[in-house]
Amino acid sequence: MSKNIVYDLCKEAGCDEVYQLDPNNNDFGSLDTTIQDGTFRIENINSPQLAIYKVNSIKAAPVVIICPGGGYNTIALNKEGTVIAKYLQEQNIATAVLTYRTPKRRDDAYLDLVNTVKALKDNAVKWNIDVNQIGGIGFSAGGHLIARGATTGLLNFSLLIYPAYLNLEEDVAPELTTLNFKQLPPIFIAHSNDDTIHVKGSKIFSKKAIIYNPKSKFHCYETGGHGYGLYSQGKAIAWPQDAKKWLKEILFNQ
Repeated sequence: MSKNIVYDLCKEAGCDEVYQLDPNNNDFGSLDTTIQDGTFRIENINSPQLAIYKVNSIKAAPVVIICPGGGYNTIALNKEGTVIAKYLQEQNIATAVLTYRTPKRRDDAYLDLVNTVKALKDNAVKWNIDVNQIGGIGFSAGGHLIARGATTGLLNFSLLIYPAYLNLEEDVAPELTTLNFKQLPPIFIAHSNDDTIHVKGSKIFSKKAIIYNPKSKFHCYETGGHGYGLYSQGKAIAWPQDAKKWLKEILFNQ
């Protein structure tokens, strides 16, 4: 493979274009080969990129920014990125898989999200996307990143799948209270009750999200654990279908 492992893997997965948010930086990161479980994890990313999956339609399509998880250390590119892009594309939703900067660069990752929204707006005609329907979906650490985008007014809707870091003790994490929850977009949250480390944050966050936007939904499944992508081995296997139904209501009024 080439130096740009993200480009190679996303093109192999059928994306239409790989877009560099920082065109003057070619330090794309590398493949973490220490874990052999079928997941492509990209580490040490200094040059963030977007893998664009377009929708062929006459009308401009909604678009979802996908933020894979990895504890802000790595990016689970296929399981929580390219696979999710295909799942959304089948629903006539365009996507942009964001490989944000790592490791442990939360503020830089948030700036990458900000710049992603700008890139989507700048290329809306080329990518056939509706700039009034820019949403996000994030997994684990990526869920925290998307929650940050939702609570700072960047996104029109959001999906948080087994998100991490949403709380500080018994309250919402301070970086997620920028809008004081009064202008929250619709948010879909899916978590498993047996994800004992992170589910508390979803329970705390979801209470305010639902109060301030009644279109928000929280699905807390009995079992599933953490880090399962589309394919939980527990009750959380239902989340993709529940999310699909919610997206139809939010985006297509169905």
